[in-house]
Amino acid sequence: MTLSRLSLTAILPLELAVKQRKELLKRYPWQHWTKGLDDNSVTDQRRFYNRSTVDLFRPLQAGRWRLTMDQALGGPLLLADNSKVKLQSLTLVQLDQRLLVYLNISAEEVAADEVYELQRQIVSFFPKNQHIQLPHWQYGKQSKPLQEWLEQLFELRFCHDNQYVDDWFGHELPYCLQLENANGKRLNDQLINLAAGAQPSKPGYRLADGEFKRLSDSCFSVWEDWQALQAYHRLIFISEKGSAALNMNLQQLQYYVDLFALGLVQRLALDGFQQQFTGATKKEFKQLTTKINRFRQTFNITQVCSYPLAQRLYDYFVQRLQLRELEGRVFKEIEYHHQEQQREQAGRFNIMLFSISVVAALILPLEALSTLLSLPEAQRTGDFWWSVGAGSLAILLIMVAPVIVRRKL
Repeated sequence: MTLSRLSLTAILPLELAVKQRKELLKRYPWQHWTKGLDDNSVTDQRRFYNRSTVDLFRPLQAGRWRLTMDQALGGPLLLADNSKVKLQSLTLVQLDQRLLVYLNISAEEVAADEVYELQRQIVSFFPKNQHIQLPHWQYGKQSKPLQEWLEQLFELRFCHDNQYVDDWFGHELPYCLQLENANGKRLNDQLINLAAGAQPSKPGYRLADGEFKRLSDSCFSVWEDWQALQAYHRLIFISEKGSAALNMNLQQLQYYVDLFALGLVQRLALDGFQQQFTGATKKEFKQLTTKINRFRQTFNITQVCSYPLAQRLYDYFVQRLQLRELEGRVFKEIEYHHQEQQREQAGRFNIMLFSISVVAALILPLEALSTLLSLPEAQRTGDFWWSVGAGSLAILLIMVAPVIVRRKL
């Protein structure tokens, strides 16, 4: 039987106030990412990023911390139905006002037929409906769903307050999974089924030929010893055992997880902006536009690092998450609202111009008439009155006609 090693990083977003964040960091012995590193090692880790991302993911002060489950609970959390699966540590990453928690999970000697079931159990966070029971995790004699363990650690309720964005990506947490195969073979079918969330052994989960080909054509493959596929909220790597460079970038230093998380944060924000445009008042629209501009200054990043392969991988995430298409839709919404405002302003201007023109058309003939009536009676003959009437009518038509024509247009 072929046994594989499974490593998975699930990504949980949190929205905590500054005070709550400080209390969380004081509650446990979180270690800053620079702890235990000399200056050269700190510089080496920061070198992966460029100027636009280095202070997001590797700031010298605050910004990123790590906590082992030994420090938090006294030992790792084990999946109740499979004690080989361990939640060993948490990584807390502060991206501007948003917090991301990386749940670092691993399992040794996993059989091929176990992978698909474990894939669903590990990242299940919300029940699909009230009849679904979430997988339990245990430490000592305590056993409860992952959501409840994290509620206990963070001292918050995910379902009953606004500290959690519950439409992150459905009932599962988004995640990055690496499967290391003992036989050293790249299993393309397994990669595609894992990315699609399909379990081939279960009835009704067989992918259609067209979908299978579409996903197969979407794989990211550069080196012979590993390949990747990102679909929806899943990022899957399949590699040979002993792929040292991939293990370092994906598990030890989590560079590739950071790039994936950056794409997810942008996707979540752009989706949210587009939804907020619907029904927004003028004041809310102005505030939303300001918020979008601020977001773009921080997160609308095209060049993330100086390493060509990592940049290609990030561009792959951008394409798979359709970030540029979503951004284009947001800009179209902004343009539409601006056009509506301009039409509304033009309408108000036309009404004002019409009112002024009518008043002027009425007042000017009256002023002229009062001047004419002051003439001697001998000069006010029948021809005089005909010329006065014709002149007044011509003035009225000349002043009112353009306004009427504009109103019709």
